[in-house]
Amino acid sequence: MAAMHWSSGVVATGLCLWAAYCLVSVEAANWAEKFGDNINLTLYLKDKNVTFNINDSVSILSHPGFKKALPTVLYMHGYTESNQSRSVGLVANAFLKRGDHNFILVDWNYYVTFPYLKAFFNLFQVSHALAKSITRMVEAGVRPESLWVVAHSLGGQLAGVTAKDLDFKISRITALDPALPGFTFDGIPNLGPKDAEFVDVIHTDGGFFGFNQLIGHIDFFPNNGTRVQPGCPSYVTGLYDGHCSHHRSWDFFAESLLNETAFPAVACPGWTNFTAGECKSTDVAYMGIRAKEARHRPGRYYLVTAEEAPFGKGMLGVANLTTTSSSLLSSVTSLFGGGSNQKPLPTNWGWDQ
Repeated sequence: MAAMHWSSGVVATGLCLWAAYCLVSVEAANWAEKFGDNINLTLYLKDKNVTFNINDSVSILSHPGFKKALPTVLYMHGYTESNQSRSVGLVANAFLKRGDHNFILVDWNYYVTFPYLKAFFNLFQVSHALAKSITRMVEAGVRPESLWVVAHSLGGQLAGVTAKDLDFKISRITALDPALPGFTFDGIPNLGPKDAEFVDVIHTDGGFFGFNQLIGHIDFFPNNGTRVQPGCPSYVTGLYDGHCSHHRSWDFFAESLLNETAFPAVACPGWTNFTAGECKSTDVAYMGIRAKEARHRPGRYYLVTAEEAPFGKGMLGVANLTTTSSSLLSSVTSLFGGGSNQKPLPTNWGWDQ
């Protein structure tokens, strides 16, 4: 009975989301500029970070710490996150160590506080304000082909909705386990392959907090892209692990920035095929920063990772598994809701990062 009540609640919430979105979206563009006043853009520097209001985004370009010759990363955090979140610090520090990109945090914490339903609706207003801000930067001299959006969870969906509001295409969107709740209903826009010249997605909690369908040019499914990710705690037979699996996406991505070949993945029709050793190990794409090298070979890619950092196993992560290990992995995956033909796990609409 509890399961039925949960399922009914999900459906009811989804219908409410759809109806309310339709009611508010028409007027969104008219007041989004005012709505977005509490979004900040922070340019990360090795000595001292500098923060600008979204309405003053053009001023970033004249700051001496902004290198016009370098590509620019816009990082969009997830639900309940902020500039103090570990994901932001981990990814920002990795880019700073590389030194080959400008790194700008889109801090929209003011609009993604609890409860999730409010944050969900706010996203569609924030996207208008953010699109206008990015447009002003482009008009002031930033080249669209130099813009790379990296975004986690609800930020991953913000990236897609914002991109749909632009009159030009940015170079790349890398979505780190983009959010699932609310984005599977007809009429609700979500991230897709048309939102940038190249869209790559890292799925780590598919069917629970993260989207579980192909929505990029290349979609990576480390450890089948579902919970429970290796090394994460397992509670209630795998249905809940805190946010460990959801957060693995940015753990993996940040590691790829400092070890570009840590996560080779192979193209494969499904996890069962992968664990059975039926995929060509020569058809490799690197999950993370180097994913764009495989842009002409779209599809789904699989790999396995270690249980703790460093997570990347190199080519060992795509080596053909033995029959015994394949059978064991398939059994574990089946128990925890994995497999290419499995239905997604129930969705918690009020999750908190």
